[in-house]
Amino acid sequence: RMHHTMRFLYEYIKNQRSIGGAIPSSRFLAHLMLRHIDFEHATCISELGGGTGAITRHLIARKKQETLLLVFEPHQHFASELEKMFHQNHVHIMKDSAEKLPQYLQKHDIGRADYIISSLPLTGWNCEQRKQLFSMLSGRVWKGGAYIQYQYFAPTYGRELQRHFREVHLDATLLNVPPAWVYTCRK
Repeated sequence: RMHHTMRFLYEYIKNQRSIGGAIPSSRFLAHLMLRHIDFEHATCISELGGGTGAITRHLIARKKQETLLLVFEPHQHFASELEKMFHQNHVHIMKDSAEKLPQYLQKHDIGRADYIISSLPLTGWNCEQRKQLFSMLSGRVWKGGAYIQYQYFAPTYGRELQRHFREVHLDATLLNVPPAWVYTCRK
């Protein structure tokens, strides 16, 4: 794990605008992000920004074996590491950006995901980029499912998310470095 943390820090220093934090997410943040997922009934879960697999490993541990997991990671090093760590049926690592989610869902003959978990560094995105992302994601989550996004520091996207989702719930954990806020957005 220390190797993954140091590599993550190295990649963060090189790519601060496209990597959300200097160290991987804690297990406390992972549990907070996954607590509203109905793993028993989920058939497709998408993760945006797999990084070092800090949240991916918890998703895999809790999902049913036949549940499809699509993990998007645009950074080649991280994507290659994820492929090595999670080489199994029903887990697909996409070396691609989150904006390509609709094409990959279609490729797997799925119109929408039950849940979309996101570690995307939205702080570095402008308002128009976030608007396009939220609009796309709201159309790719089944009714009853959720888009779950975290961010560091003070919550700032609530109003933007409310334009695209009927219900937006906010949680926080101090047991992460830095502390994190988690939005759970439902259709």
